[in-house]
Amino acid sequence: MVEACMDAYFNSGLDLSQFGGWSGILEKLQVPQLTHEEFLEECMKTGSYLTLYTYILQQLPACQSLNDELKVLSKLVNWTLAAKPGQDNESKLLLWWAKAMELCVRQVNFGAPHQYVIKALNTLAPTLNTMGEDKASAGLLGAIGLGRRSALSLRFRLVCRSFLSFILAQIPGNSFLRTQPHAPAAISKRHRAPLPNQPDVYPTPRALQALASLEALHNNKQYAGLRDSAYLASAFVSDPANSLKDATKLIALLANNLYPDKHYLAILRTELYK
Repeated sequence: MVEACMDAYFNSGLDLSQFGGWSGILEKLQVPQLTHEEFLEECMKTGSYLTLYTYILQQLPACQSLNDELKVLSKLVNWTLAAKPGQDNESKLLLWWAKAMELCVRQVNFGAPHQYVIKALNTLAPTLNTMGEDKASAGLLGAIGLGRRSALSLRFRLVCRSFLSFILAQIPGNSFLRTQPHAPAAISKRHRAPLPNQPDVYPTPRALQALASLEALHNNKQYAGLRDSAYLASAFVSDPANSLKDATKLIALLANNLYPDKHYLAILRTELYK
């Protein structure tokens, strides 16, 4: 019921200029305290991803330390691992991911060990990879190319491949985190080899494979209608001027290009004007 009301609210032609239309929702949603965890579990079961996002927005002001924010980040990552979206609610996950990346950047900016962020990104990566597949690759049938076709839309699969490629490109060597423009070991074509003075800092095979998978969409007839967005995403990933701090901008660009009809994503578009 709550999720349906939110969907109706964002489709009612409201003014989205104030916090992307979310201010009114934040004031009204109340999570029952006595059945707190049960409520969140039920939201996951029913795919009520806007409700869960609202819960996160309400919880963040109560965080008093980086550790508190890290717990929220972990919750968003774990929710992503457990989520089973369909084409009707897949785009709502972009809100989770943008907030997760914002929290990753805050961890970095305020001096938390980079390993915390690297762990979160590495935990998120396999699920993004699975969601971005055109066919399931798990199991015997998947191994021989006969996996079940994805139930997710082409545009969401493009988002997943783009986001996966970008976050893997920010953790070269799996021990170094790219947090500044032109940081070492960018995944641009000029920087795909190990650096002479930093032999352990280079794009990982996973990162190169993820980018290759994204670039393969340029000539994939199935994605012909999304080709411009695929080119935009691969150029963004390959730009050495981009780092972890640009992750939310990539999600905002993809939301703007691929989901202009989803008004609840208007909150992300503020990233495009920073």
